[in-house]
Amino acid sequence: MGKSYLIYGTGSFASEIYSQYSNKLSILGFVETFKSANEFIGLPVYDSEELITFSRLNDCFFILTSKNPYSCSAMMNNLMEIGVKKEKIILDYIDDKNIYHLYPKINDKELFDELCLKFNWFLPCNSNINAEVHIYSDSIEEGIIGNIYIHNKNIELNNSFKYLVWDVEQISQLTELKCKLYIIDKNYKKDVDILSWMKMFYESLSIKSKFNIKEHSIENFRNLSRKDYKESWIFTTGPSLGRYKEFDYNKNDFKLICNNIILDDEFLNHVYPTAITIADIAVFFSECEYGINYRNKLYDNLVKYKIYCIVPEHIAYLMVINNPSIINYVIGVPVKNEQIPNIVDNNNFYITPADNIATILLMPIASGQTDTIKLIGMDGKSLKNEKLKKSSHIWNHYEQIEYDFSSIKKSYPAYFSNIDKEQYYDKHEEDLEKVLTYGERFGKKYISKTFSNYEPLKKRMED
Repeated sequence: MGKSYLIYGTGSFASEIYSQYSNKLSILGFVETFKSANEFIGLPVYDSEELITFSRLNDCFFILTSKNPYSCSAMMNNLMEIGVKKEKIILDYIDDKNIYHLYPKINDKELFDELCLKFNWFLPCNSNINAEVHIYSDSIEEGIIGNIYIHNKNIELNNSFKYLVWDVEQISQLTELKCKLYIIDKNYKKDVDILSWMKMFYESLSIKSKFNIKEHSIENFRNLSRKDYKESWIFTTGPSLGRYKEFDYNKNDFKLICNNIILDDEFLNHVYPTAITIADIAVFFSECEYGINYRNKLYDNLVKYKIYCIVPEHIAYLMVINNPSIINYVIGVPVKNEQIPNIVDNNNFYITPADNIATILLMPIASGQTDTIKLIGMDGKSLKNEKLKKSSHIWNHYEQIEYDFSSIKKSYPAYFSNIDKEQYYDKHEEDLEKVLTYGERFGKKYISKTFSNYEPLKKRMED
């Protein structure tokens, strides 16, 4: 007897799998968590209770039909609870290949090379990414570079195509088509190109890869949270971080750092952080020279000092797909689009949107580990600082970990444009007060151990 299959789900994806494979596979029916009909496409639909008594349960393979890793996880748990073995559950039977067309034609070799670097980073040519990129040119030689196809012909205009627009000034023909567009013009608007690159990456990443990285993230966070920490220390990158040797840290303290602090070996050898948080894609997780050098040092130090790296979930996917060896050090936390802050723990494993590393990750993560949270290096700045107003920085940094934005500016110039620094600063103060007040409602105590210009921390300072 050959293999038999049950398809978990009765939506359009389930229908697609059935129509594509019904002539090749022995498909016995469909499964729903909560059955809404007895039949789907002429075959029986079973719920969990009916599966328990299903005579061929042990002979069946189950094809999951959700592209969401959390829905897949729920489906898998339902099946395993009734005795289905994990190896009989199939996560991604169909690999939907995303085919992208670069628009308009490109003849600038320097720009072509720059875009290829981005494609190789955000859409790497490996078994986890289901994507092809088609580039059209009159002067660049035809050929194939990984999953990049170069053509010396005109671009076909088709409303079913996905177009990557590198020059928004030539977008008019495409908008008339009402087709799917991804703006990757680096000079357009802040974050627009980065969001497009991440969207392409996410939709091209296999569900099996997403599921695997999600499962590792949850397990890594459980391991991180198993220890009974005494109190938390948050270290940020302001000039007063230089005072870190003035304070005493217990070996059972939870010590959380961020961003460039991982580059300072003297600091790491003194403090021995528990984890690092990072959330900025353009600066730390792009193909630019600064990002490459940063990640090389980051990955070395994660292993050397046994530090967990906590990032928003979509960044965890990008990190692990490009460097699978770090999967046991990475914790990708899902982002829920909610206004109320969250205290992150095993039962509430998510973060909410915010514009600063302190409010999106540092405070929520530390607040989930201990009731007392001490802060070092969150200086803020005086808005009268004329030198800062003229620079790319919003505030000063500890000199040992100063940023070099030159390569980032070249790759993502719009990232630094149209930023109202005072507006950003005011919004960050509002978010900071919101997060601190929320934590205090649940018995959390926040203490700034160094001077801060932030109003929410001025009233919470203590030497």
